[in-house]
Amino acid sequence: MNILLVDDEPDVRRSLSRFLEKLGHTVFCSGDGMAGLKDFHERKVDLLITDIRMPGMNGLELLRRIKLIEGSPVDVIVITGHGDMDNAITALKYGAFDYLQKPINVRELAITIERSREYAELRTKYLRLKDEFDERLESKTQAIQGEAQQLRKAYLKEIGLDELCVYSDAMSQVVRQAE
Repeated sequence: MNILLVDDEPDVRRSLSRFLEKLGHTVFCSGDGMAGLKDFHERKVDLLITDIRMPGMNGLELLRRIKLIEGSPVDVIVITGHGDMDNAITALKYGAFDYLQKPINVRELAITIERSREYAELRTKYLRLKDEFDERLESKTQAIQGEAQQLRKAYLKEIGLDELCVYSDAMSQVVRQAE
């Protein structure tokens, strides 16, 4: 996965990016929310991990812009060294995939990333199956409508109304009701 890690602490960025790279991920790092938002738009990102408290744009604002304003399907994991229940609730309301506290339990982080990957695969599969279903439904609907039109024409021919010419509105209504 391509992971964007946004944290203002260089040591956290360095240690987490090394861990994530050992798991086989490609990691891009940003030192604050504005740089993170810029990198998010410039790179193909599968997952965003952001700290909450940073100078300038904080992680909650970054999350809000990506999920609520832009409506991005990219999962966002929020991390913080300040276990504040209000921030956790706000993060989840804004659409965070998960909320983890520092110091990061790397096993928990690895499990959360795997859950995000699986969820993204399921979302992709769902959208593909939904598109296939919609295409099949449309195709079958058109086929049934075509058959109904043919049956209607055959019926009108059989009862002698296939070449009926109607000029008045009142008679047109009668013919439509008869059909």
